[in-house]
Amino acid sequence: MVNYLIVKLQDYLRQRRAKALYYHDEYFASIDQKILSGPNPFKISKRYLQERGENNIYQYGETPFETLEKIGEMLNLQPTDHLMEMGCGPGRGSFFMHHFFCCRITGVEQIPAFVKRAKKIVKSKYVHFRCEDMLKTALDGITCIYLCGTCLDDQIIEQLTKRLAKYPLRIATTSYPMPGFEILDQKELKFPWGKTTVYITRSPGLATCAR
Repeated sequence: MVNYLIVKLQDYLRQRRAKALYYHDEYFASIDQKILSGPNPFKISKRYLQERGENNIYQYGETPFETLEKIGEMLNLQPTDHLMEMGCGPGRGSFFMHHFFCCRITGVEQIPAFVKRAKKIVKSKYVHFRCEDMLKTALDGITCIYLCGTCLDDQIIEQLTKRLAKYPLRIATTSYPMPGFEILDQKELKFPWGKTTVYITRSPGLATCAR
Protein backbone atom coordinates (compact mmCIF):
# COMPACT_ATOMS: atom_id res chain seq x y z
CA MET A 1 0.00 0.00 0.00
CA VAL A 2 2.85 2.36 0.88
CA ASN A 3 4.62 1.69 -2.45
CA TYR A 4 1.36 2.31 -4.34
CA LEU A 5 0.88 5.69 -2.62
CA ILE A 6 4.49 6.67 -3.37
CA VAL A 7 4.03 5.82 -7.06
CA LYS A 8 0.77 7.82 -7.16
CA LEU A 9 2.45 10.82 -5.54
CA GLN A 10 5.40 10.66 -7.94
CA ASP A 11 3.02 10.47 -10.90
CA TYR A 12 1.04 13.45 -9.60
CA LEU A 13 4.19 15.55 -9.17
CA ARG A 14 5.47 14.53 -12.62
CA GLN A 15 2.18 15.53 -14.29
CA ARG A 16 2.14 18.80 -12.37
CA ARG A 17 5.63 19.64 -13.59
CA ALA A 18 4.74 18.68 -17.17
CA LYS A 19 1.78 21.07 -17.07
CA ALA A 20 3.96 23.88 -15.69
CA LEU A 21 6.58 23.43 -18.40
CA TYR A 22 4.53 22.61 -21.50
CA TYR A 23 0.86 23.50 -21.04
CA HIS A 24 1.45 27.12 -22.05
CA ASP A 25 0.88 25.68 -25.52
CA GLU A 26 -2.91 25.40 -25.53
CA TYR A 27 -3.17 23.01 -28.46
CA PHE A 28 -0.63 20.60 -26.99
CA ALA A 29 -2.35 20.84 -23.60
CA SER A 30 -5.75 20.01 -25.08
CA ILE A 31 -4.49 16.88 -26.90
CA ASP A 32 -2.44 15.69 -23.94
CA GLN A 33 -5.41 16.11 -21.61
CA LYS A 34 -7.57 14.03 -23.94
CA ILE A 35 -5.01 11.23 -23.89
CA LEU A 36 -4.73 11.44 -20.10
CA SER A 37 -8.52 11.31 -19.66
CA GLY A 38 -8.63 7.71 -20.87
CA PRO A 39 -8.47 4.47 -18.84
CA ASN A 40 -5.46 3.87 -16.58
CA PRO A 41 -2.62 2.79 -18.94
CA PHE A 42 -0.86 0.80 -16.22
CA LYS A 43 -3.96 -1.38 -15.74
CA ILE A 44 -4.46 -1.80 -19.50
CA SER A 45 -0.85 -2.88 -19.98
CA LYS A 46 -0.94 -5.23 -16.96
CA ARG A 47 -4.13 -6.93 -18.18
CA TYR A 48 -2.76 -7.31 -21.72
CA LEU A 49 0.49 -8.87 -20.49
CA GLN A 50 -1.39 -11.19 -18.13
CA GLU A 51 -3.54 -12.43 -21.01
CA ARG A 52 -0.38 -13.12 -23.02
CA GLY A 53 1.09 -15.10 -20.15
CA GLU A 54 4.11 -12.81 -19.73
CA ASN A 55 6.32 -13.33 -16.69
CA ASN A 56 6.83 -9.59 -16.15
CA ILE A 57 3.40 -7.92 -16.17
CA TYR A 58 4.73 -4.58 -14.89
CA GLN A 59 6.57 -3.45 -18.01
CA TYR A 60 4.64 -0.23 -18.59
CA GLY A 61 6.41 3.07 -18.01
CA GLU A 62 6.25 6.57 -19.48
CA THR A 63 9.20 8.75 -20.43
CA PRO A 64 8.77 12.20 -18.82
CA PHE A 65 8.39 15.10 -21.25
CA GLU A 66 11.53 16.80 -19.92
CA THR A 67 13.51 13.66 -20.70
CA LEU A 68 11.92 13.36 -24.15
CA GLU A 69 12.94 16.92 -24.91
CA LYS A 70 16.55 16.14 -24.01
CA ILE A 71 16.45 12.95 -26.09
CA GLY A 72 15.17 14.94 -29.07
CA GLU A 73 18.08 17.35 -28.64
CA MET A 74 20.57 14.48 -28.34
CA LEU A 75 19.18 13.01 -31.58
CA ASN A 76 19.38 16.46 -33.16
CA LEU A 77 15.84 16.00 -34.46
CA GLN A 78 14.97 18.15 -37.45
CA PRO A 79 11.68 18.76 -39.31
CA THR A 80 13.05 16.55 -42.09
CA ASP A 81 13.39 13.58 -39.72
CA HIS A 82 10.93 10.73 -39.33
CA LEU A 83 11.12 9.37 -35.79
CA MET A 84 9.73 5.98 -34.80
CA GLU A 85 8.91 5.41 -31.15
CA MET A 86 9.02 1.68 -30.47
CA GLY A 87 6.62 1.00 -27.61
CA CYS A 88 4.70 4.28 -27.75
CA GLY A 89 1.98 3.34 -25.23
CA PRO A 90 -1.05 5.69 -25.40
CA GLY A 91 0.86 8.07 -27.70
CA ARG A 92 1.66 10.98 -25.38
CA GLY A 93 5.39 10.88 -26.07
CA SER A 94 4.95 10.50 -29.81
CA PHE A 95 2.67 13.52 -29.98
CA PHE A 96 5.07 15.51 -27.78
CA MET A 97 8.02 14.81 -30.08
CA HIS A 98 6.04 15.73 -33.19
CA HIS A 99 4.63 18.91 -31.69
CA PHE A 100 7.82 20.34 -30.21
CA PHE A 101 10.34 19.10 -32.80
CA CYS A 102 8.06 19.40 -35.86
CA CYS A 103 9.17 16.03 -37.24
CA ARG A 104 7.14 13.14 -38.62
CA ILE A 105 6.31 10.45 -36.06
CA THR A 106 5.33 6.82 -36.24
CA GLY A 107 4.40 5.22 -32.93
CA VAL A 108 4.56 1.43 -32.79
CA GLU A 109 2.72 -0.35 -29.98
CA GLN A 110 1.63 -3.96 -29.34
CA ILE A 111 -1.42 -3.13 -27.19
CA PRO A 112 -4.45 -2.60 -29.49
CA ALA A 113 -6.40 -0.44 -27.00
CA PHE A 114 -3.60 2.14 -26.90
CA VAL A 115 -3.31 2.39 -30.67
CA LYS A 116 -7.05 2.54 -31.29
CA ARG A 117 -7.50 5.45 -28.88
CA ALA A 118 -4.39 7.35 -30.03
CA LYS A 119 -5.64 7.27 -33.62
CA LYS A 120 -8.96 8.78 -32.52
CA ILE A 121 -7.37 11.64 -30.57
CA VAL A 122 -4.29 12.63 -32.58
CA LYS A 123 -5.40 13.82 -35.99
CA SER A 124 -2.36 14.77 -38.05
CA LYS A 125 -1.02 13.53 -41.36
CA TYR A 126 2.45 13.69 -39.79
CA VAL A 127 1.65 11.39 -36.85
CA HIS A 128 0.81 7.73 -37.35
CA PHE A 129 0.24 4.84 -34.97
CA ARG A 130 0.66 1.14 -35.74
CA CYS A 131 -0.40 -1.88 -33.71
CA GLU A 132 2.52 -4.02 -34.83
CA ASP A 133 5.52 -6.00 -33.64
CA MET A 134 8.65 -3.82 -33.52
CA LEU A 135 10.60 -6.73 -35.03
CA LYS A 136 8.36 -6.76 -38.10
CA THR A 137 7.11 -3.19 -38.61
CA ALA A 138 8.27 -1.45 -41.81
CA LEU A 139 11.23 0.91 -41.42
CA ASP A 140 11.24 2.53 -44.85
CA GLY A 141 11.72 6.29 -44.56
CA ILE A 142 12.52 6.18 -40.83
CA THR A 143 15.59 8.25 -39.89
CA CYS A 144 15.54 8.00 -36.07
CA ILE A 145 14.28 5.54 -33.45
CA TYR A 146 13.52 5.92 -29.76
CA LEU A 147 13.38 2.66 -27.83
CA CYS A 148 12.79 2.63 -24.08
CA GLY A 149 13.74 -1.03 -23.98
CA THR A 150 14.97 -1.48 -20.43
CA CYS A 151 12.67 -4.49 -19.91
CA LEU A 152 13.45 -6.25 -23.21
CA ASP A 153 15.17 -9.61 -22.98
CA ASP A 154 18.51 -10.29 -24.64
CA GLN A 155 17.05 -12.36 -27.46
CA ILE A 156 14.77 -9.55 -28.64
CA ILE A 157 17.60 -7.01 -28.39
CA GLU A 158 19.79 -9.29 -30.51
CA GLN A 159 17.07 -9.70 -33.17
CA LEU A 160 16.35 -5.97 -33.20
CA THR A 161 20.05 -5.13 -33.50
CA LYS A 162 20.45 -7.33 -36.58
CA ARG A 163 17.38 -5.75 -38.16
CA LEU A 164 18.26 -2.10 -37.46
CA ALA A 165 21.85 -2.55 -38.65
CA LYS A 166 20.55 -2.73 -42.23
CA TYR A 167 19.03 0.78 -42.16
CA PRO A 168 20.60 4.25 -41.94
CA LEU A 169 19.39 5.29 -38.48
CA ARG A 170 20.16 7.37 -35.41
CA ILE A 171 18.90 5.46 -32.39
CA ALA A 172 18.16 6.49 -28.80
CA THR A 173 18.00 3.64 -26.26
CA THR A 174 17.72 3.48 -22.49
CA SER A 175 20.07 1.52 -20.19
CA TYR A 176 22.26 0.14 -22.99
CA PRO A 177 23.55 1.16 -26.46
CA MET A 178 22.63 -0.91 -29.48
CA PRO A 179 25.31 -3.63 -29.48
CA GLY A 180 28.05 -2.99 -32.04
CA PHE A 181 26.70 0.42 -33.09
CA GLU A 182 28.80 3.59 -32.88
CA ILE A 183 28.00 5.64 -29.75
CA LEU A 184 27.48 9.31 -30.62
CA ASP A 185 26.33 10.59 -27.23
CA GLN A 186 25.22 9.42 -23.80
CA LYS A 187 23.65 11.13 -20.77
CA GLU A 188 22.01 10.18 -17.49
CA LEU A 189 18.38 11.31 -17.63
CA LYS A 190 15.40 11.11 -15.28
CA PHE A 191 12.77 8.37 -15.58
CA PRO A 192 9.97 7.37 -13.19
CA TRP A 193 12.16 4.58 -11.80
CA GLY A 194 15.23 6.79 -11.33
CA LYS A 195 18.15 8.05 -13.41
CA THR A 196 19.04 5.94 -16.45
CA THR A 197 21.68 6.39 -19.13
CA VAL A 198 20.33 7.21 -22.58
CA TYR A 199 22.59 6.28 -25.49
CA ILE A 200 22.55 7.75 -28.99
CA THR A 201 24.05 5.39 -31.54
CA ARG A 202 24.17 5.22 -35.29
CA SER A 203 23.68 2.09 -37.27
CA PRO A 204 26.34 0.61 -39.57
CA GLY A 205 23.93 1.50 -42.39
CA LEU A 206 24.13 5.20 -41.52
CA ALA A 207 27.91 5.04 -41.16
CA THR A 208 28.13 3.56 -44.66
CA CYS A 209 25.95 6.35 -46.08
CA ALA A 210 28.16 8.97 -44.44
CA ARG A 211 31.34 7.79 -46.16
